[in-house]
Amino acid sequence: TVDYETKAVTVPPVWRAHAVQLLATLTTTLVIEGIVLVLFGFGRQKRNWLVFLLVNLVTQGGLALWTAHTFLLHGLSGWSALSILPAELVIFPVEMIAYALLLTGQPRSRAAAYGFLANLFSAVLGIVAIGPVWRFIQSIL
Repeated sequence: TVDYETKAVTVPPVWRAHAVQLLATLTTTLVIEGIVLVLFGFGRQKRNWLVFLLVNLVTQGGLALWTAHTFLLHGLSGWSALSILPAELVIFPVEMIAYALLLTGQPRSRAAAYGFLANLFSAVLGIVAIGPVWRFIQSIL
C-alpha cells in the first residue's frame, strides 16, 4: 500500500496473503465440490458433509503449503502455477480413496467417481481462476 501524503509504503506480511489465498481457494472448492456432492446423492447425511469438509480441509491445506512453498521459491508465474498439476495428481487419488471408504449411502464406486469428478471440476476452475484470484487478493491487502 502506498500513502502518497506521507510517502510511506506498507508491505503486508506474506503469511496474510497465503491465508487469504487458502480461504479463497477453499471456499471455491467447497462450493463446487459441495454442489457435486449433492448431485451425486451424498448430501442427505450429516456424516457425509463432515467427511467432505475434513477431507477438503486436509487436501486444501496441503495444496496451500505446496503452492506457498513453490511461489516463495520461484515467484508467481505461469511455470510456478503449473506446479499445481503434480499436487492435483496426488489429491485426486487420495480424495477418491477417502470418499470411497468414508462416504455412506451410495456404492463405493459412486463415491470414488464423485471424488474424481468433483476434483476435476474444482481443479479446472481453480487453474482458470488462479490469476484473477491472486490479483483480487493483492488488491484487498
